[in-house]
Amino acid sequence: MKVIRYIVIYFIVVGCSLAEEPQRYSMPTEPFVIQDLVSEVLDTHPELLIYQDRVKREKGERMEGGAWSNPNVSVQVGYRELEERERDGLVYGFNFMQPFEFPGKGSLRKAILDQDVYQANLALKQFRLALSGRARQLARRYQLASEKVRAARMVSIRSEGVMRLIKARPQKGARPLIELRILEAGQIRIHEEAKHAEYEYREAQADLNALLGRQPEHPIDLSDTIKAPEIADLSKERVTQLAHRHNLTFQLYEAELEKAKLSTDAAELEAMPDFSFGPFFSREEGAEQEWSAGVRVEMELPLWKRGRGRVVSALASESIARSQMALARIEMDRQIFERLLHYELTEKHYREVNEHMVSRMADAAALADRQYRQGAIDVRLYLESQKAYLETLEIYTETLGALWDVALDIELITGGELIAHSRKESSHGEQSKH
Repeated sequence: MKVIRYIVIYFIVVGCSLAEEPQRYSMPTEPFVIQDLVSEVLDTHPELLIYQDRVKREKGERMEGGAWSNPNVSVQVGYRELEERERDGLVYGFNFMQPFEFPGKGSLRKAILDQDVYQANLALKQFRLALSGRARQLARRYQLASEKVRAARMVSIRSEGVMRLIKARPQKGARPLIELRILEAGQIRIHEEAKHAEYEYREAQADLNALLGRQPEHPIDLSDTIKAPEIADLSKERVTQLAHRHNLTFQLYEAELEKAKLSTDAAELEAMPDFSFGPFFSREEGAEQEWSAGVRVEMELPLWKRGRGRVVSALASESIARSQMALARIEMDRQIFERLLHYELTEKHYREVNEHMVSRMADAAALADRQYRQGAIDVRLYLESQKAYLETLEIYTETLGALWDVALDIELITGGELIAHSRKESSHGEQSKH
């Protein structure tokens, strides 16, 4: 009869615990795919408007800089009075002058403005890539944090059920009381783990919603499977090749150097005079009407101001741009080495602590719970198994999160080409198999 009573109490406790779970911890139910989330971020993030408006601004400057200068028109009206009255009369005339730049100045100015548009587009592309990586990073962090929350809640509920079962048993001797106190102490640690996991989960949720322009508590449920990044070839040679071709920061420095070269050529042409060309007409009325017409040319004589200071300044800017590009290449190569080393070590650790080990530890924790309720193991082994499960899951999520972080860093270094190339190669391989 006592055994039956314990069994009945056990199922009542477990049933109550499971019934309380949905009310205490309601998980979001809105389905979301990470790629759709990234697309929505790229469509709605307000900071993107800044970069897009900068592109429009530079295009407007290019339109204005490519237009011809407006012509000048002058009109003169007067009266001529001479001692001989019969020759007095009206005097009038006009000039129409079209300014022209010295050959080469306009094309250089337009080329410099084209570089400004190109750099603005590169900056926009770089920000979109960084924003996409940030969204993916937060999405993975959110997923992993939700896994930790789920595990911590399950262990917490399981331990609470065990304590209720102990309290429901007849208290004979000191052992039940000691076990209960040990479980209570262990429960404090489990609650601490659950609180930490809950904070990470809520923080990632708030960060994701901030990217989406939503309220921090808006529910998000990511339906993607949590797995390691899929990269076909992560050799140093391949990553370096892609980085040298597609790294957006390096492309910005290259564009800045090209702009500096054009600015040097423009400074050397600055001293060459512009000129204006156009017809003129004048007429004098009196006893005899006289008129004249012709072509007029005006230009500045470059005697004193030759633009030598601008040439020196432009050459210095060109030298600075060369040095910055050389430093950018060194920094890029250093980052490639560092990120690849980090990825290699993290992936090795991930293979040691993978989802299969987490699954085995979860099974062991569930087995320990059943065995303890049946009196087959002591309370310390029970708590150690729950603790080992949570610690293994913590290591797994941290390792997988770090693996995704470094993969997204490498993706940013390669200008968004590495993972994209890997997906194309993977898709091509699957088609070849079929």
